[in-house]
Amino acid sequence: MFGNKKHLQEQLDETGGMVAWATVLEAKVRWTSGTNYENGPYTVGNKEHMTVKLRVEPDGEPPFEATVKQTFPGRSPKKGFKAKVIYDPAEPSKIAVLEDEIVPAWMSPEQARRSTERRRQRQEALDNGRLEEFVQEDIKAKIAAAQELAGQRTSKLLVDRAPVPLGTPAPPDVTQQLTSLADLRDRGALTEAEFEQQKARLLTSDGN
Repeated sequence: MFGNKKHLQEQLDETGGMVAWATVLEAKVRWTSGTNYENGPYTVGNKEHMTVKLRVEPDGEPPFEATVKQTFPGRSPKKGFKAKVIYDPAEPSKIAVLEDEIVPAWMSPEQARRSTERRRQRQEALDNGRLEEFVQEDIKAKIAAAQELAGQRTSKLLVDRAPVPLGTPAPPDVTQQLTSLADLRDRGALTEAEFEQQKARLLTSDGN
C-alpha cells in the first residue's frame, strides 16, 4: 500500500480500526507504473493504480459498500475476489485494502495463507536478485504437485476399472505439461508472463 492509504492503515491500526472481509464488486485500473512496465502491466515490480468498489461484510454487523482509490504493487483485486480491509467503524469511508490479503473467491483461508507467503518469498527473491531462480523453482514445484495429483487420480481410476499390476508410467509428455501449466495459470498460480515463458521453454525442449 502506498501514500495516504498506508498512513490511513497505520492510523486505523493505532485507533482500533475494524478488519473485515469484503467482496470486490468492481475493479478498474486507472494507470500502471513501475520499472517493468514495458514487459506488461502484470509484471512483478509494477504498480496498479486502481478504483475498487467493495461490499464489506463485518462479523455481526450489516454489510456496506465502499469505494477506494489505492495503489497495488503486488496482487491487485479483481471483480469477484475477496479482500481484507481495515476501516473506521465511525466513518466507514475511511477504509484501506490490506494488500497481502487479496485472494480469488475460491481460495480457502489456508490456501490464502500459502499464497501470501509465496508472494512474500517472491518479493524477497526480487530484492535479492534471485527472481528468475525463484520463478523456475516455484513453477517446477507447482507442476510436480499438479502431476502428482493427476497421477493419483489416474491410478485410482485404473485400479477401479482393472485391478491388475501396472508397469511404471511413462513420463508426462509436453501436452500434459502444457495442460498443467494452463491450469495453474487459470487458477491464478501463474501469471500470464510466467505461463508464456514456461510454454516457450517446453516447446523449445521438445523440438531438440
